[in-house]
Amino acid sequence: MANQKSYSIYQGYNFRVLKMKGFEPVCFGCPPGIVKDFGRRAENLPSRYVLPIRTFVQGKNNFDFEFIVYTFLFARPSHEKITIYCTADQRVRFKSILQETLFGPTFKNLLHAQFRRFSRESGFTKTELKRFHLFLDQLAESRKPIDLYSRLLKYNAPDRQIQSEMRSYFKTLIRNKMWLADKINSRTLSRFARNFITCAQL
Repeated sequence: MANQKSYSIYQGYNFRVLKMKGFEPVCFGCPPGIVKDFGRRAENLPSRYVLPIRTFVQGKNNFDFEFIVYTFLFARPSHEKITIYCTADQRVRFKSILQETLFGPTFKNLLHAQFRRFSRESGFTKTELKRFHLFLDQLAESRKPIDLYSRLLKYNAPDRQIQSEMRSYFKTLIRNKMWLADKINSRTLSRFARNFITCAQL
């Protein structure tokens, strides 16, 4: 069993660092301000992190990993890898956050963000909501709508024509999806077209 002389624990604000002889330091938590804490003490950031299951505590976000990544990539460039221990759900969220932070949002991210209000207001069941998210994923991967929009731009089609043709595209696309068609009317078709055009322009 390890004794007090073989390890030490640094107690930071909402994080802890475990140091043991013969092992790399392990940081538990990654709250805002952690990079500044190590900077004030003139210590290098650890390369191993354990994320807490709950990253929001009393309405405050205790997850701020972007600056740790920035430090390793730019302020302290090296070939050292960062190892993160987290849950499967956190891994998905973490990859999404890093994707948007470091490389900008993907077209799929933009579509999901643009249609978030529609998905909340449409009264989807849990099953329907999953199907709608899958629908958006497939829409983002399909070349047909983006090719149609690109052709309209290429031939300098007026905004009204672009809106009309994109609206017709979605009307045809949704027609056979009864779980979604029941929630679509003329107004929401126009909304679908506008949302897609907005994302395509970004």
